[in-house]
This record gives sequence, C-alpha cells and structure tokens, in this order.
Amino acid sequence: MISKRILAMFLVVIGCALAACNWTVGDCYPREEWERGAGASAPIGPPEPIFTSSAAGDFRAAPPGEPQGAGEREIQCNRTESSEESSEESPKGSSESSTDSTCSGPGDTAGDGQTFIFCSDACGSKCPTSGVNGFSPTIFNFVTKIEDDGTQTPGGWQEAAVDFKIKRWVDVYPEFWSCKMTIGVPLRNEAQGKISAELAAAISAKVSSTASRKIMRSDIHMPQGIFCFKFTEEMKVRMPEAVKGARVTKP
Repeated sequence: MISKRILAMFLVVIGCALAACNWTVGDCYPREEWERGAGASAPIGPPEPIFTSSAAGDFRAAPPGEPQGAGEREIQCNRTESSEESSEESPKGSSESSTDSTCSGPGDTAGDGQTFIFCSDACGSKCPTSGVNGFSPTIFNFVTKIEDDGTQTPGGWQEAAVDFKIKRWVDVYPEFWSCKMTIGVPLRNEAQGKISAELAAAISAKVSSTASRKIMRSDIHMPQGIFCFKFTEEMKVRMPEAVKGARVTKP
C-alpha cells in the first residue's frame, strides 16, 4: 500500500516537471495546439521556441561565463511571420510614422519668390498653393565688374552675389537655411550676343530653381551642409550650359 502511494506521488512529480518544461509560443499557444491549429484563432505551423525571462518561468541556466538572463528576449505573444514583416516595413522615422505625418504650423499659402520650399507628401499642404515656389529673378542683382570694350569675345563681366534661402518641411517642424554663391556672366558672348542684367537674372532664377529641386528630391533628409555643396556643384554645371562663359563660385 505504501509502495503504491510512493509510486503515485512519484508519477505526480514527474507530470508536474514535464508541464513546467513544456514551452509555449508567444506565451499563448501550447506546442500541441500550435502544431494542430486547435482553436479558431490559433495559428498553424511549426513550433517556434521562445526564450522568456526567469520571471516567466524560464528554468534554462545561462551558459558558463555569461550572466544569468543572457541571450533572452522579450516574449511576443502570438508572433507570426506576417507580423514580423509588417513591423520591418514601417521602421521608426519613416514617412509613414505618426511623427512625420503630423506637420505643425500654418504653412505657406503663396510662394514669395525669395525662397525655395520643399515639402514631403505628408506635409504637402504646407507648400505654396500659388506664387513662385523657387527663386525669383529679383534676388539676382547683377553688377558690372568689367566693361565690354568690344575687343574680346566674350566681352565684359557681371556678377551677382546670391544668398539662396531654403525651407524644407518633411517632419513636424520646418527647417530654414541658406546657401551662398556668386554667379558670374559675361556681358556679351558669341552664342547669345549681349546679355543684360535682367536676362542674366532670369536665366539664373530658372537654373537655380531647377537645380535645387533636383538635389532635394534625391534625398529629402539630406543634411543642410551637404545640400549646399551639391547645389553649388550642380550650378557649376548648369550655368555654363545656359550661358556660355558663365561661372559659379563660392563667395
């Protein structure tokens, strides 16, 4: 009789030990249910071991030389491959995050022609709805440095020192900065003849607006200093194509 009681107690202890060692997936589905797909909402697929914290009943000892708890990770209940993929597709700081999709402030209802403004899709309502979203010819004040005496071609020289104002609104608050450069244009060349200050300003406005838009669209989160460098380099290429003999330099 006593031996039967001892045997029964021994079987109970063995059963409890096995139950304690039986892991779960996401602390929700026992292994058997995960494999069989028991229940209306239980997933069907191969079991995936979960390493929990000691407080959650993890009896696994840490490897020698490592502190207790090393290699453990937080329990993720009902974890599936689809949930992992969705979390990777929307990383923090992406344009779809709640932070980037909220743009504060009144924004601009019209472009002033003095500032190039760039907005992300989420902040598109902050961009000008009318006016000039780019650089107006009025900011290019060309001054004659060398008169055209008619003896050389190209002849004469005029320059405009420009402080390009940039506004970027791709996150909650807008950013403001400026890029300085000097644009030089001959007063006369063989291809275009006489080039007035007004014509030089009009060409410069068109070229700089196109160049700044191209650089910004290549990387809307580009650091401000990198933007100014690439903007200047782009102008060095585009201005001589628009006006023969033109040059762009840093002030």
